[in-house]
Amino acid sequence: MLSYTNFFLGSAGVAGALTGLLFVSLSIAPGRLTGEHASVEQQSIAATAFTALVDALWISLFGLRPGNNIPPPAWCSA
Repeated sequence: MLSYTNFFLGSAGVAGALTGLLFVSLSIAPGRLTGEHASVEQQSIAATAFTALVDALWISLFGLRPGNNIPPPAWCSA
């Protein structure tokens, strides 16, 4: 598992940065998701992107924990 430390570091950094960019993009144009002309499709895309990025972030952070026992199939989610 020690050989995957750099992978989890990179994955956590990228997932954190992209989650932050998602928040920035949503704060620039909040009317697209909450306004009068809000699209359900855009709301679901934003929710799916947020869920995928946060899942990858948590799996990567858990993988960096000392003494973890993450099963190899879970690595594919990160």
